[in-house]
Amino acid sequence: MPTTRVEIVVATNPLPTATNAPSVTSAPLITPPPTPAPVVTVEPPTAPAPTQVPPTAVPTAAPVAPTLMPTLTPTLVPTDVPPTALSQPAEPTLPPTALPTQAPPAAPPPSFAPTELMTIPEGTLRMGSPNNDDFSPNEKPQHDVGMGAYLIEKFEVTNAQYDACVAAGRCSPAGQHLNGDNFPVVNVTWYQADAYCKWIGRRLPNEAEWERAAKGMDNWNYSWSNQPAPHFEWQAQYNGSPLSFCEASCPLPHFIQDVNDGFATTAPIGAFSQTEPRRRDISKGFEVADMNGNVSEWVSNWFDPTAYQQGYPVDVFGPDFDTGSKVYRGSSWATEPMRLATRFSLPPDQARHDLGFRCAQ
Repeated sequence: MPTTRVEIVVATNPLPTATNAPSVTSAPLITPPPTPAPVVTVEPPTAPAPTQVPPTAVPTAAPVAPTLMPTLTPTLVPTDVPPTALSQPAEPTLPPTALPTQAPPAAPPPSFAPTELMTIPEGTLRMGSPNNDDFSPNEKPQHDVGMGAYLIEKFEVTNAQYDACVAAGRCSPAGQHLNGDNFPVVNVTWYQADAYCKWIGRRLPNEAEWERAAKGMDNWNYSWSNQPAPHFEWQAQYNGSPLSFCEASCPLPHFIQDVNDGFATTAPIGAFSQTEPRRRDISKGFEVADMNGNVSEWVSNWFDPTAYQQGYPVDVFGPDFDTGSKVYRGSSWATEPMRLATRFSLPPDQARHDLGFRCAQ
């Protein structure tokens, strides 16, 4: 009986009071029951906060990426591509221009006859001049050079042979010729001599090769003798000159007046290559002619006055850099007879009327 009445009154009155008045006094009375209620009530308003943050971050990052990417890519790619495409068409025009320039030079024709090659066997060259003699310091010290076998032309290159190289387009014209086709070519630079030898598949000899071929198997000081005969003039007068040099018929100043070799300037190749009745201008044992006279000869070496002091390989091959002058060897129709060890030099772009060459292999 009493239970039903009391429970209805209490449950009806507290509900309106908690809703209409948020005062602090009613809180202590219902502290235990409302604890779960505020948790449920506060969470719904807090939830919108995360909803507002994502929209702010997303739009900010999204516009930046698309703005940078399109700006860089289209600007760089079109700028590099057009120049490459435009420069390529120019390449095909170069080969047609270069090819015709190198095509004309021709090899020696079948009718061309290069000079006979002589074999110089393996052996020892006594290079230079004796240290106690009064000769040029650039020929000293005298020293032995062991050498392998090689080939060298028996005679000097002739006017006719060089002219064939000019006709083939491989050599530039020489200066004034002295005498006819079978005479040695002169007035050629070192470059012209080098071009001719390469045209026939050969090369200029180095200093040691030239000197060994000239001195012969016994390393003589002259091609016809180890020492000039005590009566050189008498022998030359009665037995004929052993070489072409500047004698009585020479148009240049000379000191031997009573010998005439029969030629005012150059002589035909091989004119002094006899060995009987006595040896003339031909090396003993190797039979290479005109090394001591007729014309001086270019060799491959750059000139260095201290080459022999430096020893191998400079003494044989010369310096490996441009010294301004190339070596040439041998006396000529314009000089007196000179020792085979004598060294001369001249800039490679200059020529002389008594300077020619021969090739080696």
